[in-house]
Amino acid sequence: MKIFIELPTWLGDCVMTTPAIENIIKRYPQVRITLFGTFIATAIFQEHPNVEKIIIDESKQSWGRWFWLYRMARDLPRFDRAISFRSSLTSKILLFFLNASDKLLYRKDKTI
Repeated sequence: MKIFIELPTWLGDCVMTTPAIENIIKRYPQVRITLFGTFIATAIFQEHPNVEKIIIDESKQSWGRWFWLYRMARDLPRFDRAISFRSSLTSKILLFFLNASDKLLYRKDKTI
């Protein structure tokens, strides 16, 4: 199984996603993971045995951020599942561009 995971931007938020990622690995022991995120967020997974590829998010430096994401997603292989731990419009667009059978996006519940 191949899974694409978009990590949160901040290191602390990224650390809090590690139990979810470890649960994915327990459920699918042979999983190959592609991580997408900031340099600092992806650094903690650098030596993880299930991480096949790390992609540093450089789209913020690009004048055409969504076009950059489109080109990056187009060049990636097909995934069985794509997961985003972000809830931004850009994350929704990224998941739209990815070739994945199942797409999951973190959603903030609004409270009053």
